[in-house]
Amino acid sequence: MLIQKRTSMLLSDFQISNLYKKNMAQNNNSLSSKKIKKERVVDLAITDKARGNAHDYYTNSKDVQSAISRIQVAENSLTSINDMLLQMTELCIQAAKHNVSPEDRHTISTEIQQLTVKLAQSTDSAKFNNENLFDDFSMESLGLSHIDVSTP
Repeated sequence: MLIQKRTSMLLSDFQISNLYKKNMAQNNNSLSSKKIKKERVVDLAITDKARGNAHDYYTNSKDVQSAISRIQVAENSLTSINDMLLQMTELCIQAAKHNVSPEDRHTISTEIQQLTVKLAQSTDSAKFNNENLFDDFSMESLGLSHIDVSTP
């Protein structure tokens, strides 16, 4: 009887141990599968964020390239405008001299008027993507609407 009791106790201990091991294995599997699922979720989140960052980088890169092109167009226009203003300044200095004949003054005045028209055209035609680069860049705002070189 004692042997039967001990045998049954050992059997039940063995069964309990097996059940415990089986439960632990299932728990470990479910924990590891939960862990894997969490890792996949984290990986997917990181991937989505990286895709978003790549898209933002691409968009920003296009915006920067567009801005650089816009600046280059404006710089070329301003260089041309600066050259015309320098020519007008030199003509005004020549006309300010007392020894210039009336015919020369008239020629200088005509040339200044032509430069003024060319300057106005340059400011009006300075566009990027059909958008004017110079708002209200009028001859009045530059102080060039009435240049009189008829007298020294």
